[in-house]
Amino acid sequence: MKRIFYLILIFTTISCQTEIDKIKNSDSIQECIGNVTQHINQCFEGSNQIEVDEKAKYDFKNNILTVYKGKSLTDYFQKWEIPLAELDPNRIEIKNEGISMKKITVFTKNNEPKIKYYKDNQIESNTYQNNYYLMDYCFEKESGIELLFESYKRAIYLTQKKPSEL
Repeated sequence: MKRIFYLILIFTTISCQTEIDKIKNSDSIQECIGNVTQHINQCFEGSNQIEVDEKAKYDFKNNILTVYKGKSLTDYFQKWEIPLAELDPNRIEIKNEGISMKKITVFTKNNEPKIKYYKDNQIESNTYQNNYYLMDYCFEKESGIELLFESYKRAIYLTQKKPSEL
């Protein structure tokens, strides 16, 4: 009986190396950035305001994460083009922004204005940081925020690695 208990305990511990540990060691940009875009695209409160909720798409050829508010990538009222290869993987922060909200902020290397911001289909500015706000209702599990954070961080890291280093 003790053996079975220990086997269950060991199996549980190993399987608790969960998604977060897998992401931290992943070499799959598809998996990492997929977690980020999936979160953004599924984070709405079931409202009828789907056209104003943030959505995301990743361009694997150019390594650009596009976050937009609107109907599509071409029909939007706000859009941010975030070049992951230009971000600093050591400068990604998560902070509390109130009782039920957190914020992930990413910064470009050397604070260079590489993130493009568009409004009503016109470029407004280039900036060195981007904020993504996280509402608690966006996460099914408590570890969801950490999974999103680690996925974003790992995706940034992977876009900057040479194929021979992976």
